Amino acid sequence: MNTRASSTKDYAARMIRILGSLLSLALIFLLLARQEWKDIHTALQRLSPGTLFLCLLLMTLSSLCVCGRWYILLRSSAQSTNLAQVVKITFSGLFSTNFLPTTIGGDTVRLAGAVKSGIDFATGAASLIIDRLIGMTGMAMVLPVGIYRLVHPLTAEEIAPVMPFWGLCALKERPSWRAKWMEKIRAEVTKAILAFSLWKNQPLELFKSLAFSWLHMLCIFSILYLLLHQMGESLSFWLISGLYSLVYFVTLFPISLNGYGIQEVSMTYILSELGNASLETSFVVALLFRTLMMFVSLPGAFFAPEILLAIKKAR
Repeated sequence: MNTRASSTKDYAARMIRILGSLLSLALIFLLLARQEWKDIHTALQRLSPGTLFLCLLLMTLSSLCVCGRWYILLRSSAQSTNLAQVVKITFSGLFSTNFLPTTIGGDTVRLAGAVKSGIDFATGAASLIIDRLIGMTGMAMVLPVGIYRLVHPLTAEEIAPVMPFWGLCALKERPSWRAKWMEKIRAEVTKAILAFSLWKNQPLELFKSLAFSWLHMLCIFSILYLLLHQMGESLSFWLISGLYSLVYFVTLFPISLNGYGIQEVSMTYILSELGNASLETSFVVALLFRTLMMFVSLPGAFFAPEILLAIKKAR
């Protein structure tokens, strides 16, 4: 009975993701239909090869920071961990996420790779949960900027470096559903971290992992800043940070296969509607951002097949 219920639940989840992917695809076609192609061509012409190369380097560094974040957690869990192996497994997960739109997510590939490399299943699973929560915690630190933008429609020039603190004050002053949602997330993250005895007594290691997450975020925000400013959009760095955090949390909802379409549509909408960037520029930036992610994850193609085969045999 439990097996049948579990199968039904898995089937329903797959159908939701398939339908979500189709809806996202339809929204992308709708966006394409609304574009002024002359404006897109003009925006692309403003991008210099040097800027694109720098964005590619930053995206590569961002991915390596994700590797470092997970490596710190595995190393502190008394597991025999090899950095090169962690990099291979992480890039395999990134490749699977970007090129294999299936129900096998990047974290599943990473867990299988970790187990295959000799890390016990429980530690590997716990490390991935903590890794995801640390990533969410880092993004939550700039989320108040995005929420403040939703509540108070300011111009880009009015966003100052101290905006995150203003945003936190605004949340405290306004007991709205957004504030309650943020408090619930914060409480759940705290419970999850305390639940894992492997790391609860190692705050320094958690902080080191969070520091890698901050570096990862800095790279991502810098990429968007460079692309937008090269195309003539004057969004401040802090505003871009807050707006991307909104995109990040939207894409966490499992309503499409590996987030395909959701990231592009949400980024286009949020940059244009909340950041006051042009629709054409926002769309181009969203597509370029996805392209950079895919290109950087290509090295994972050399390691992913072996891990995917192991997953298939385990099933």
